[in-house]
Order: sequence, then structure tokens, then C-alpha cells
Amino acid sequence: MQCRGLPVPCKTIGIEGISADRRAGGHDPGAVSADRMNSACSAQRIEWRPSRQRMRTMTAIATPGKPAPKSAGQDAGAPPPARPLIAALLRCAWIGRNLWHRIARPLTMGVRALIIDGSDPGSRRVLLIRHSYVGGWHMPGGGVAKGETLVEAMRREVREEVGLRVESGVQPLGIYARFRHGASDHVAVFEVQDWSGVPTADGVEIVEARFFALDRLPADLSPATGRRLAEFLGHTPRGERW
Repeated sequence: MQCRGLPVPCKTIGIEGISADRRAGGHDPGAVSADRMNSACSAQRIEWRPSRQRMRTMTAIATPGKPAPKSAGQDAGAPPPARPLIAALLRCAWIGRNLWHRIARPLTMGVRALIIDGSDPGSRRVLLIRHSYVGGWHMPGGGVAKGETLVEAMRREVREEVGLRVESGVQPLGIYARFRHGASDHVAVFEVQDWSGVPTADGVEIVEARFFALDRLPADLSPATGRRLAEFLGHTPRGERW
């Protein structure tokens, strides 16, 4: 999403200004207009990297007093509807991060979790997620924070994105280079077979979390996720690039 009237994607969504209106009274944060958000975007320059805490703050402002919808369980029910305003903000933030990468050309590190359900040995399944701001099915994961090991980052991302607890027995699948949007990114993928909980999408950043049989994957699987699953199943040799 491109913020209207802005030559480059936005940096920050102007949450401080919205919060001030809220404190002043007489303003419903849940009814923030598109013009208001575009004006806030236009006032910023790009020097930003997204944080999950900021995303939660935006959610709380956009829908005060209303908890995020939850999915019905591992395979049950329809996914919760994505809130259009929050999805637009996340999309704007994602574009802004990509532009920041083109300018700063950082060296970054990410993690993904290939979570396997082996409860039925004859039909193993993999957990995949859909985001509100980018299409396709992906593995859960995200960036590595300062002071975290790769495994610690993967455990945190899985807990935050789908509510699962990763137990022991984590195995590395590989580390892959991803040179995109100007960044030198490297992604570590871990195979997870020992986990607990029920996958739950928050309806904001993650709009759906489902297990799929490894021989019946979705048609709109992201290409990189498809390559990692082919490597996991032994159909192709392991590569070096994402």
C-alpha cells in the first residue's frame, strides 16, 4: 500500500498524534479516517523497523476494549476477518521497511519454524500461516532481536504468532541467504516436531494458521516455503539461497 500524496512509503503511522486526540476526548480512535492516516504517514521520513509491540499498540488504539478475534482451533472454523485499517497499517509498515532496506542496505538475520504434526504417522502435516499484509502461505517466524540466540528467536516468534510452545528436540534444516529489497538477509530454518498448544491466529498480523498434509499443500504456498518443504521431504538437495 502506498500512502497517498507521499513520494515514498511511510515510516510510522502517527500513533502519537492519534493517542493525543484520544486523551483530549471527543474522538473515536476506532473511526480514524483514511485521510487522517495518510496525513500522519506523510509527516514522517523512513528510519523505521517494525516491532510486534508497536503492532499491538496500533491494534489497541484502533479497537479499544475489544480483544482480537481468535481462530477456532487447529483445523476448525473460518479464519477471523482481518481489520481493514490494521491490515492497511501493517502493509504500509512492510513497504516502509523494504524501502529502508534499499536505503540502509543492512545485514539482517531471521528465523522460520517448520512445525510438523506427526500424530498420524501415515499423514504428517505442517503448520502454515497467512499474513494480513502479504499474500501466500508461509512458515511462522521473524527477525532475531538483540541478545537472542537463533533458537530463542524462533521460540519467541512461534509463541507470538501462533501461540505454540516449542519444546526440546529442535533441529536445524539450514541457513539461507536472501538478497532482496537491498538487504543482505539470512534466514535460519528449524525443524520442530516437539511442541504443545493449539495454533491460534490473532486476526491482526496473522489472519489464519492451519495444518496441511505434506502431500496436499495449498496452491498459493509461497515459493520459498515450497522449496524448504521439498528439501525437508528429500525431494531436492538443500540450497544456499532462500
